[in-house]
Amino acid sequence: PSWSPEGRKIVFSGSEGGLSDIYMIDADGKNLPRLTRDAYGDLMPQWSPDGRYVAFVSERGPQTDLTTLRLGDWRISVLDLEQGSIEVVPDQGGKNLNPMWAPDGQSIAYISDRTGIPQIFLYDRTEAEHYQLTKFVGGVFSVTENSPAMTWAREADKLAFTYHDDGDFTI
Repeated sequence: PSWSPEGRKIVFSGSEGGLSDIYMIDADGKNLPRLTRDAYGDLMPQWSPDGRYVAFVSERGPQTDLTTLRLGDWRISVLDLEQGSIEVVPDQGGKNLNPMWAPDGQSIAYISDRTGIPQIFLYDRTEAEHYQLTKFVGGVFSVTENSPAMTWAREADKLAFTYHDDGDFTI
């Protein structure tokens, strides 16, 4: 789950009938609109600092063909809450997880295994470019393969993450 910037709403992934979608709920437990409603898996939502967008992980993208049930790798997607549109971030390779917004809302950090080992990358939305931020031999990941392993401080330009090094997990 992820709190809205003003702290009045929460977005989260939920499952109904075996399909996961993104939902929003008021902090008092009222109002439960479903923000996505399709056959794609939608997980790990994160609210943008300005409250307009929700970044999340999905199987959307050119590698997925729902008619043949061929599912591609997880991709970072961005839901525009004002327009109701979803954009798959372009030029993603490998499996991509755990999107986190920069405090200024101009970039999204995420974990990708595109190099063969999970590392942190940054997608600059203005430049439409991806940058690799880490190069740990053991990789950036949590206890399970798909568990969140990173968070970005909302008021500071600091990332905290777990990585595997010399046989141990480190923060």
